[in-house]
Amino acid sequence: MNRSIQEEALFKVLEDLRDYLPYLIIIGGWVPYIYRNYLWKGEVDKPYLTADIDIRIRMKIENFQQDSIYKKLTKLQYSQRHLRIGKAYPVVPEVKLTKDAVPIPVEFVCRKDVSEDYLRKLVGSQILVNKLEYFDIILENVIKTKIEEKAALMKIFIPSPKSYVFHKV
Repeated sequence: MNRSIQEEALFKVLEDLRDYLPYLIIIGGWVPYIYRNYLWKGEVDKPYLTADIDIRIRMKIENFQQDSIYKKLTKLQYSQRHLRIGKAYPVVPEVKLTKDAVPIPVEFVCRKDVSEDYLRKLVGSQILVNKLEYFDIILENVIKTKIEEKAALMKIFIPSPKSYVFHKV
């Protein structure tokens, strides 16, 4: 199957963050694509137009013992969009599949009450994490689905369809 640049970027990010997937929920514009192609196993569909990859941070999970996501993505040479001129941080990591490709932002969000200490350990203090109120409806009911990519199985969390639709109404 020929994939679009956006699809390739999504799968690269998922593969690169494989060890962190238990702590993350894929949200935003990729959710309907994942429902159709992996949860409901319908006819493979091209992705909806989405310009970024949105990832929600799950509530605290004990015994996190890995490098931060920032360190991991830095080792993998993700580019960074600096949000404030003259300031090194916070940044939005961006995935670029080729030297000339348009970078695709990887954006992180969480609830307002997630502790800074937990975010620092999991994501790193260098990455911008948007803390949102009234966002819990799509996070209270998540489901795990399997995505097979290049003969490797990944398990990801996504909002349940009823929560996602309710959130969009």
